[in-house]
Amino acid sequence: VPFPAPDCGDDHSPLIGWADAEGTLWVRDPTYLGFFRDGKWEAVPLENNQAIAGVTSSQDGGLWIAETNRIRKFKDGRWIRTLDIPVEFQEEAITLLEDLHGNLWTGGYTKGVLAFMTNGAVLRCTTEDGLDNNATLSLFEDREGHVWIGTNGGGLARLRPRTVTMYGANEGLSQKVINSIVEESPGHLLVA
Repeated sequence: VPFPAPDCGDDHSPLIGWADAEGTLWVRDPTYLGFFRDGKWEAVPLENNQAIAGVTSSQDGGLWIAETNRIRKFKDGRWIRTLDIPVEFQEEAITLLEDLHGNLWTGGYTKGVLAFMTNGAVLRCTTEDGLDNNATLSLFEDREGHVWIGTNGGGLARLRPRTVTMYGANEGLSQKVINSIVEESPGHLLVA
């Protein structure tokens, strides 16, 4: 049975796909966000041709969608929340993570990591706070609630409350560019 392609226009950018917590199939490129339902693709309306930089699933079934100056939550067919990225931190948020407490973490190419806490606080973690490199390619939360940061040239960082620990060649890391992180078993991470 042929699977229909979404109508994304003429951009020809590669599509990134994933399934959310309910099993809905989603795809996106920089200018298109859509989901597959009842045998066809449905596009999510985007405002002012905002480019999509990053997307992650929310624990409650919605999606967080990052644009250059804001991150919005889409749930049940509508936009329900907007988080404005502070001016000094605005860039493409290429990676997003909602942790087990509902805090939203974001990182990009030059500004380090920003966390929108459920209590309304906005926290930053940059080279000024102990990161070896502000270029953030991946974010991951392990079973103990630690947030791991994969950087582009600065290795791997673990955030614990009030602590940043960097891992590099001295700790056995074979390269400093970390694109992806996954927990293989408790206490054992696979990084690429």
